[in-house]
Amino acid sequence: MTSIAHHIHARFCRAMTVVHDMPTEEPGLQPIPSDKLKFYGLYKQATVGPCNTPKPSSRHLVDYAKWKAWYRLGQMDPVDAKNLYVNALVELFLEVPHIFFIFLCTRPAIFSRCTLHNIPLLRHGSCDARRCFVLVFSFFCLYLVHPSAR
Repeated sequence: MTSIAHHIHARFCRAMTVVHDMPTEEPGLQPIPSDKLKFYGLYKQATVGPCNTPKPSSRHLVDYAKWKAWYRLGQMDPVDAKNLYVNALVELFLEVPHIFFIFLCTRPAIFSRCTLHNIPLLRHGSCDARRCFVLVFSFFCLYLVHPSAR
């Protein structure tokens, strides 16, 4: 695996952890169905490669929608799918910031492997909500992007 592919794989693993840990109890905190299907298709392309399963009956709506999301990606390279998966997660949090903020508040353990607590303004509680959100979101993006973040 090249260093670029390794870097993208590390980002993908972090993004998968975030998506997996999204709260499922609250419907308002879940991505909309089309975003879920995008994540599903990209995940399958990234981990399995091009769609290799037979087309299900369109009467099985969920199975058909999932198959279609994966099948539409055609011969996309798995490394490209991993990169798009990460980008889709960042875009989701940019479009619907309340999901990210509530996710951060309800699932702080996801950030325990990084140095979120080392941001001085957060450690001392001396920032307003908007500035705090921008700092945390910026750090989150670095967590997904920076190869040494763990």
